[in-house]
Amino acid sequence: MAPKKGKDERPKWEKVKVKGREIPGVYERLSKKYGTGFYIAYWNKGKQIFERVGWKKDGYTPDLAAIVRSERLRSIRHGEELPQDKASVPRFKELADKYKEWSKANKRSYRSDESRISKHLEPRFNEKRLSEISSYDLEMLKGDMKKDGYAPKSIHHILALTKTMYGKAASWGLYAGPNPAEGVKAPAVANERLRFLSHAEAEILLAELKKNQRTKKHTLLKDPVLHDITLLALFSGMRAGEIFGLRGLDVNFRTGNITLRDTKNNNVRHVPMVPAVTAMLKARMPSRPEDLIFKDRHDARIKEVSRSFDRIIKKLKFNVGVDDPRMRITFHSLRHTFLSWSAMSGANLSTLAALAGHRTLQMVKRYAHLSEGHLKDAALTVAENYQKATGKNVVSIDEAKKE
Repeated sequence: MAPKKGKDERPKWEKVKVKGREIPGVYERLSKKYGTGFYIAYWNKGKQIFERVGWKKDGYTPDLAAIVRSERLRSIRHGEELPQDKASVPRFKELADKYKEWSKANKRSYRSDESRISKHLEPRFNEKRLSEISSYDLEMLKGDMKKDGYAPKSIHHILALTKTMYGKAASWGLYAGPNPAEGVKAPAVANERLRFLSHAEAEILLAELKKNQRTKKHTLLKDPVLHDITLLALFSGMRAGEIFGLRGLDVNFRTGNITLRDTKNNNVRHVPMVPAVTAMLKARMPSRPEDLIFKDRHDARIKEVSRSFDRIIKKLKFNVGVDDPRMRITFHSLRHTFLSWSAMSGANLSTLAALAGHRTLQMVKRYAHLSEGHLKDAALTVAENYQKATGKNVVSIDEAKKE
């Protein structure tokens, strides 16, 4: 609908007529400075658009304006971009570049953001404009990740990251449209590891990781990086990211501790070293204290656990017949194994929380049942000590031990 006339004024917009016939959607407007201009009107996404085609003095005509309008309608009908959309809405790759730059400057977990964006979002959405990515597109991404075997938590991270990126685009003035992640329900997450390695399984895994899997004879590797990373995770409970960020200055052989500064909850954590870890780290210490202990083939920080780990787990058949993701052995199972072994060795919840780097006991309560038998042994030890000191029995120690 054209704008209304003012009182005793010539209308600002007038329908264009040729030989008494109106040209649909074509208007003319008189400007004191430029003369007559031709405009077109059409509907797009529920909004009426008025677009200037050009000025009469520059050679534009009503017929040319009608042709431009037909092109616009054809573009809308086929889902193509309109010129004004191209000018105002950035492509996803522009947002991705800005977000990665912001993440690196503001988030300790920026490497995870970079990895998720490059692996899951950029290949699919890079050339799309932010207005072209819909909730349906994210539903398809969610479904494809599920088919590819990604855990619900991984899918949850991708959807949450997309939502955050669109939120930043709005706050930075890049995009004012809807956030497609708002309409996508993240899958339910139940990813607490339930299964951990037995001592025998751990021994088999470590032995296999020392071998060169590319040779038939499986000779020992000259530099078993993955073995050493696994050894450290298994006997320290460190996360993969914490291991990859470890530098020479973080290891103190005098105190026997590793100091973790770049942790998930931003707390500094001290991790004790067992003899096998001490020997391995001494052999790997860099010449400069500030250098990384573990590096990739390009002498840079490792971004993710090598796929060789999963291939060896598959070769050892640790996950054969296991459908529940909580029961599958992954690299993160090494951390769960360390904490489970610690609980079985009699460590209380406070000690477990300190070893794991958790701020509260809630996160380690799932290990409580593993120490129940050891708690009973501790109680019996108290009774035995009482008996030795006083010569009086408060409980039948031998009978209790038989139970």
